[in-house]
Amino acid sequence: MPYGIEAKDLIIFVAGAVIALLIAYFFYKRGLPQKRLSYSTRVRSLVYRSSNQPAGLKDGLRITFDGKESEALKRVTVLVWNSGNQPITGQELTTKMPLHVTVPHKGF
Repeated sequence: MPYGIEAKDLIIFVAGAVIALLIAYFFYKRGLPQKRLSYSTRVRSLVYRSSNQPAGLKDGLRITFDGKESEALKRVTVLVWNSGNQPITGQELTTKMPLHVTVPHKGF
């Protein structure tokens, strides 16, 4: 090869250049301004149907809501946060339909 460059050196150079370009592109995309609203839910049962628990539905405990008996009592925690790198202002969240949580008919 010209200038005393061997083929393996050229291959190593090209592979290094490609890896450097991929790393640069990754950090370029990561650094772009973005606003991303993320959420997470956690469901925890408050009353268990197990026989080894001190207070359970088998011990005569009854849960009612509006006069209807419920099979389970659960606590649902919903966390909402901005996972982007730019702040989200209140004006950007205003819509005709406010932020709300919809529970499936079958439950959790």
